[in-house]
Amino acid sequence: GDQRIKKIDDRRGSNKNLGIIYNPKICIISRLVKGKGHIELIEYMANLLSKNDEFLKLKLFILGDGPLRNNITELINYYKLEKNIQMLGLVEQEKVIAIINECDFAIHPSTNEGLSISCLQYLASCLPTLPKKYGPSYDVFGANTLYYKDYLSFEKSFLQLTHINKLHSISKNFHKVRHKAKWNKVLDLYASIYKN
Repeated sequence: GDQRIKKIDDRRGSNKNLGIIYNPKICIISRLVKGKGHIELIEYMANLLSKNDEFLKLKLFILGDGPLRNNITELINYYKLEKNIQMLGLVEQEKVIAIINECDFAIHPSTNEGLSISCLQYLASCLPTLPKKYGPSYDVFGANTLYYKDYLSFEKSFLQLTHINKLHSISKNFHKVRHKAKWNKVLDLYASIYKN
């Protein structure tokens, strides 16, 4: 998390495009199954890129596999997004961490899970995340990030996340939340509850 914030600080000082990242690297870590939001997200990305050609160099990395892989690949091809969206399949944990560290932010389009391990990974890495507004995502991120519920809110939040200052703010928020959720602090809290 500290390295991510330093990296964003460095980019803030050197970015000559009014603090906007025109070629963001984005990741999604999720099983490719119904309810995870991949199909809707591909459609949203196609719409976003058709209206905002300054982002035509963005990269979206989809990590994960599942029964919808062929459907998602066909949709990527249908919208001619092969240069923008890469299906990486199942990835070893060390590579997952390397990809998270390389990305500017994550998108979490799922509305079909309890506590998301990928959301916890994003939070632990202080990786700004754009989740779909859904209970469990809010349980992880709280008011510390932007959310979307439909295309218009997706586009608005996405465009805000391409600003370095917004990325910095969310990373700092995640760092504070992450610090509060360290295992030793959680264990101390439970111990104090148990003693009382």
